[in-house]
This record gives sequence, structure tokens and C-alpha cells, in this order.
Amino acid sequence: MARDVSTYPPAPVFPNIPQEQLNNWLEALRIEPVSAIDWIWPIPWTVGPRIIGDSMWFILLSGSAEAWVEDPHQIQSLRPGTMMLIPANVKHMIRATGESKPNLIAVHFYSTLFGGINVLEMLGFPHFIQDSTRLHLREASRRMADEFAVKAPGWKQSMGAEIFQLLLRTIRNLPETFKPANDHHGHPDLPRIFPAVEWIDKNLGRSEIDVEEIASTVFLSPTHFRRIFHEVFGMSPISFVRKRRVERAAILIRTSDMSLKEIAYTCGFTDTTYFSKTFRKLMHKTPNGYRLESVV
Repeated sequence: MARDVSTYPPAPVFPNIPQEQLNNWLEALRIEPVSAIDWIWPIPWTVGPRIIGDSMWFILLSGSAEAWVEDPHQIQSLRPGTMMLIPANVKHMIRATGESKPNLIAVHFYSTLFGGINVLEMLGFPHFIQDSTRLHLREASRRMADEFAVKAPGWKQSMGAEIFQLLLRTIRNLPETFKPANDHHGHPDLPRIFPAVEWIDKNLGRSEIDVEEIASTVFLSPTHFRRIFHEVFGMSPISFVRKRRVERAAILIRTSDMSLKEIAYTCGFTDTTYFSKTFRKLMHKTPNGYRLESVV
């Protein structure tokens, strides 16, 4: 006889997002690990203020530090076990304090929904989280640092699974700390055009992608599709394709040994000069500068 479902603990209630919708978003979540490095910082040591193109976290293992995310007037003191979670393209700063050298792990990754929506911003993850027996932040970060250092077979999949589990544990255990974004990403037509976004992601390597072909994947006329797409994403389908090409290129630049020319062609750019110009416009640095960017 199966156990009565009513005897199990209830699922946590996430703010302002129906459980079914949240589950669909998590099923669509894509994790791309970049790096995980165990650091010993000298005194003094400061990172930022800066903006980077991927998401990341710092987890303090020992020592002390202070930091801010978005607002330099909201400085937080960090103690061992504090994680600082930073969405992509958000300004932040962290610096060592005290007399002992801080030990911390820095993890860089991409976490996207529906072809490029940053899940940390969309769900409103808290910027500062204290480790606990429910979250296991330090243990997960140490395992990722080991995976990245050794690079045993399957290391990217292992890191991706660790990142997903850590984000999921935070969602389940700290739902009251989240502040979901109240913008076009919650648009009711998002699920309707999701197949078109998936199609775009699967075909980014093609040099020619037209709106009529994209619209046909969701059985809409090009005119109707353009209108709905702009309402949901705040840009035209072609602008979105260009943005996704650059985002895919950024991931390959940070996670592969491919040449910039190979990356450009892989992402649908037939002209490397145009690729560099477009990349710089959207990422605020050249492809080569992005590759050389520190992973701290």
C-alpha cells in the first residue's frame, strides 16, 4: 500500500509565481559552468567595482570581507559561510577585511531560461545567503573547485548538476527571500512562443534566419509573431537572434579552446569583423578582451 500523499511535508510556497509555472521554468533552465577556483586572498585585496557577463558567487570559507551588489551604499559584512550571489551584468564589489587572509571559492556560470533570460534576475535570487545544514553551500562549492581543478571525465556535467542543486535548494529553503522580477519575462504569452525561442537556439549556427521561418514554428503570421515577440522580450526577433548569437559566443569564449574565428562561424557570423563589432556593442568589450577577462 502506497504512503498517503497527505503525510508528506508540503512543497514550499514561492512568492508570486504559481508552482506549475515555476516547475516549467526550472525544467527549461540551462546551466553552463565556467570555472570554480579556491582562492587565498592577500591583505588588502579588492575585486571591482565591476560588471561581468556571466553569473557567479563568492563563498567565504575563512577570514572576513565586505561587499555590495547593485547599490554601493548597501555594504554587507561577510563571515565564513556567507555566499555572495551575483547575476550577470550587475555591478558589484568585494574586498578583504581584517588581519587574516580570506579563503574563498569563486564560481562562474551561466544560468538561462527561454533562450537567454537570466534566472537569477527573473526569480529574484537573494544576493547574500548564509550557509546552513539545509543548503550545503560550502560543500558544493568545494566539490566544484575540485572538479574544475582536476577536470575528470564529465566535470562540466558534474559542475552543472551541483549548480542546479544549489540554486534549487535555495529556492526550496529560502522562498521568502526572493523578489521575482515584475517585467515582460512574466508575460502570459511567453509559454506560447517558447517553441520559437527553442528553435532559434537550435539554429543559431545558420547564417540566415528569417522571421517568417521562426513564426511558422508557432503557427503565427510574421506580423502577429513580431508583435507578440516584442511584447514578451522587448525587442524584435532578429535583434533577439543577434543577442543570442553573442551570448552563445560568450559562453564558448569562456568555456572552450576554439579560436575566435571558429566561434564566430559556429554562432552564425560569416564576417568576423561584424562579429567583433556586434560582440563589443552588446558585451562592452572585444571578444579577445572577454577571453582574457579574469575569472576571479
